[in-house]
Amino acid sequence: MSQSVEIAVPNSLILLMDPDTGEMPTSLGRRSVAASSTCVAIGTLNEFDGKTTVHLDEPSELPRRENLMLRWEGTVGTSGRMGLVNVYNEILLEMPANEAATVAVWTNDADEPDEIWVLVS
Repeated sequence: MSQSVEIAVPNSLILLMDPDTGEMPTSLGRRSVAASSTCVAIGTLNEFDGKTTVHLDEPSELPRRENLMLRWEGTVGTSGRMGLVNVYNEILLEMPANEAATVAVWTNDADEPDEIWVLVS
């Protein structure tokens, strides 16, 4: 169930969370990826420098590319759905998820990636 979107992301930040119950981390702390128990905040390419391609998929779908690096892996609490949203809580991509979803975030750059893979199981 591969989904993707190519977008110039407002504020260069996307959030992986249940759109109804997720709570953002208080800070990125100079990192490109940070998490709370219900949300993963992911920095993107600066919105004025171009578009970022974001993929939401299952772990078996990660392509084999040398430039992708694992930036974060952990568990995110949901009420049964997971969405990639912008800072205005507008849903970019969405999928059903376990209440304790296992998440991995892969990107092609440590600071301003223009390709992001979010894998949820």
